[in-house]
Amino acid sequence: MKKICIMLLIFFTALPVNVLAQGFSTIRDDEIERYLKDVGRPVFEAANLEADNIKFFIVNDPELNAFVAGGQNMFIHTGLILEDDDPSMLIGVMAHETGHIAGGHLARKAQEMERAGKEAAVGYILGIAAAALGASPTASVALLGSGAHLAQRGLLKYSRAHEESADAAALKILKKIHISPAGLLRLLKKLGTEMSMKFGRDINPYLLTHPLSSERTGRISASLENDPSLDYPTPSGLKLRHKRIISKLEAFIKKPEEILADKKYSSDDVASRYARAIANYRALKLDKALELINGLITEFPDDPYFYELKGQMLFENGKVEDSIQPYGKAADLLPDSALIGTALAVSLLATDNEKIAIEYLEEAIRIEPKNPHIWHQLGVAYGRSGRLGDSYVALAEEASLFEKEDEAKQFIKRASEHIDINDGSPLAIRVKDLMNSLNLKN
Repeated sequence: MKKICIMLLIFFTALPVNVLAQGFSTIRDDEIERYLKDVGRPVFEAANLEADNIKFFIVNDPELNAFVAGGQNMFIHTGLILEDDDPSMLIGVMAHETGHIAGGHLARKAQEMERAGKEAAVGYILGIAAAALGASPTASVALLGSGAHLAQRGLLKYSRAHEESADAAALKILKKIHISPAGLLRLLKKLGTEMSMKFGRDINPYLLTHPLSSERTGRISASLENDPSLDYPTPSGLKLRHKRIISKLEAFIKKPEEILADKKYSSDDVASRYARAIANYRALKLDKALELINGLITEFPDDPYFYELKGQMLFENGKVEDSIQPYGKAADLLPDSALIGTALAVSLLATDNEKIAIEYLEEAIRIEPKNPHIWHQLGVAYGRSGRLGDSYVALAEEASLFEKEDEAKQFIKRASEHIDINDGSPLAIRVKDLMNSLNLKN
C-alpha cells in the first residue's frame, strides 16, 4: 500500500483518460482559466502544438501537482499556482507537461499499462496452475505476486524515461520563450526536501513514477551550468498578473477572516484590494465589499472581472435585478466568455427576461457545447418560453453529459412529441444525434 501512496504523491505526470474517473474537485473561473491559457500559449507554440487545442482544468487541491490526461487536457492544482510569487515556476511545470503531450507519452503509457496488465495476468495464471499441480502454498503465492511486480517495475521504468524526456523538452521550451528554468529548479528542490521528510532517504528510485527530485535537480542543474537562461527576468506585467490571480484564489479558498487579517493584503495595491473585496463579500459584509469593488471599477472601467465580481456579490445577496447591469457590462467586455454570459443569463431568468437569457445561453453553449450547467439553464429558459421541444432536448443533452442514459432517453421521447425529427432542422439533427448516441430507434 505504501508503494501506491508514493506513486500518487509525486508531482506532474502524464495519465491515461481512465484516471479522470477517480474524480476530484475542480474550479471554474474565467479570469484564472484565461490567465493559464495566456501564459501557456507561448509554451505550446514553442513545442509546435496548437495552443487552442489545449484545455485547462483547475483542481482545487493544495498539493504541488499538475498532470495531463485524456489527450490534450492539462490539470493544474491550486497548490501549484499559489506556491510561488514568480510565475516562472508554474510556466516551468507547464513546459514539462507540454513535453509529455508533444512526446506522445500519454498514448504510449496507455499501451504500456495494457501490456503491464497482461504480464500481471500471466503471473496470476501461473500461480493458479502451480497450486493446481500441488506446489506448496508459499510457492504459488510468490508466483502470483511476481507477475504484478515485474509489470510494475517495467511500467515505472517506462514512466521514468518519460519524465526525463519531458524535463529535457521543458528546458528547450523555456529557453525558446525566454523564461528562466530557475522556477522549475526551485520546485524540484522543494519536492526533494518534502520527500525526504515524508519517506526518509532510503527510497527505491524504481518504486517512483518519476526520477527522485534530487536526481532530477542534479541533472537539470548540470545541464544549465553557466547557462544565461537562469538569469532571464520574468516580465513585470506577468508577475503583477500572477499576483492578482494568487490574491483571487486565496480570497476564495481561505477563510475570509484569514485574508482580512493577513498583512500581505493590507496595502492599497490592486491585488490586495481585490482580495479584500472578495473576503468582505464572503464574510457577508456587502457594503464594504461593494465599496472596494466600486473603487476598482472607477479606477479600471474596462476590467471585466471587477464587474463580474460585483454582479456575483449582488446576485448572491438577493439583489438580482441590480446584478444585471454589472454582469451585462462584463459580458459586453468579454463576449467570448461562456461563464460570464451564463451568469448574466441566470440573473435574467430570475427576473423573467427569458428571451434575452436564451440569446446569451445559446452563445454560451456554442462556446462550451459540453457544459451540462449551460444545457440545464437552456432547458429551463426554453421551457418557460413555451418551447417544450427545445427544452426537452437541452435537458437530454445535460443528462447525456452526466451519463444518465435512462433520463436522457426519457427527455428525447418527450421531445419527439413536440418536434418533427425528420424535418432536417438543426434541432431535428441534434435529436437524431442524441438518439444514435443513446441507441434509440427513430
